[in-house]
Amino acid sequence: MKVILIRSNPIDPDIRVTKEAQTLADAGYDVNILGWDREKKYPRIECRSNFLIHRIKLKAPFGIKIIFYLPLWWIYEFIWLLKEKWDIVHASDFDTFIPALIAAKIKKKPIIYDIYDFYADVVTLPKLLRWITAKIDKFFMKFASAVIIVDKSILKQIGGYINNYIVIIMNTPQDIFKTIKIEKKPDNEKDVFTIFYLGGIYKTRYPNLDKIIPSIKGMKDVELIIGGYADDNTINELKKNMENIKNAKFIGKITDEEAIKYTIRADLLFALYDPSGLSNRYLSPNKLFEAMMYAKPILVSENSTMAEIVRENNYGIAVNCRDVKEIKEAIIKLKNNPWLCKQLGVNARKAYDKNYNWQIMEQRLLDLYDKLLNC
Repeated sequence: MKVILIRSNPIDPDIRVTKEAQTLADAGYDVNILGWDREKKYPRIECRSNFLIHRIKLKAPFGIKIIFYLPLWWIYEFIWLLKEKWDIVHASDFDTFIPALIAAKIKKKPIIYDIYDFYADVVTLPKLLRWITAKIDKFFMKFASAVIIVDKSILKQIGGYINNYIVIIMNTPQDIFKTIKIEKKPDNEKDVFTIFYLGGIYKTRYPNLDKIIPSIKGMKDVELIIGGYADDNTINELKKNMENIKNAKFIGKITDEEAIKYTIRADLLFALYDPSGLSNRYLSPNKLFEAMMYAKPILVSENSTMAEIVRENNYGIAVNCRDVKEIKEAIIKLKNNPWLCKQLGVNARKAYDKNYNWQIMEQRLLDLYDKLLNC
């Protein structure tokens, strides 16, 4: 059975789609990913493990201007899907869904609509255009063979069970402790309380780095390490915020192996996305569950889905992400109480093992495919 997964980025990186692809490939499916290379700098075809990535090279900007290029991307995607032979298509988010839906109906094949984020709440759009986008998204959503959401809170955004077949597959990580040898934090580092963040740094999903950076100013026994990918302007702004703060540093994009080492050695992780944006309010990012898997306490934003999950499983602290003083107080509380940090970490790992590990999620994914392809 041939599977096509579609994502509107070059798949470098894209943890969720490659994780789903790997799960399906390991189960015996012939897996192909179609991606959009907006910078035209990646290989047209790339072999990853036991699945293939195909990239459409179509130059386009990021941000709100992307709406002028979506129709062209949709045409390319639609033609590519018509030319290829496949048994099921798996479209991720609104910016890939409509052409995939039409192609699936023409070929009389099942289609899965995987909602990472509700598109109208993620892309910065004028109010009227946002309303129209949301209406179109919800209308076409009804015609998918099945809909995947990353958290039940997404139901509030899409208006409930619009589709008759909705499956929750959370963005939880695979358990690295089963596959690699873990190096313990060296004894000479124990006196430094290390806070670590790794991920995309975008204006639409900015993790309030300009608030956490000044919160650790002057704290000699605290170190803040920030890694990830961002455009040049954002990096320059980030470095400017770090001026005269010697215990904060930006390490840029790092390898998976380096990411594991930094996370293991960290004492605290954070995901301080601003809940004033609807997409951030309902966000349940990969790093929320990585903290569970690594058995680390985490700081999250108050009034968000993340805060609900953290409180339910008691493995971190929710703060006002725009209040430097409150963030600082939370850091000091955890730094001065090693037992509390350890207990929150234990709670995190228990939650991961019981309800949030990838084995649970991948079984839901495989059951969904089995049902759609054998009904």
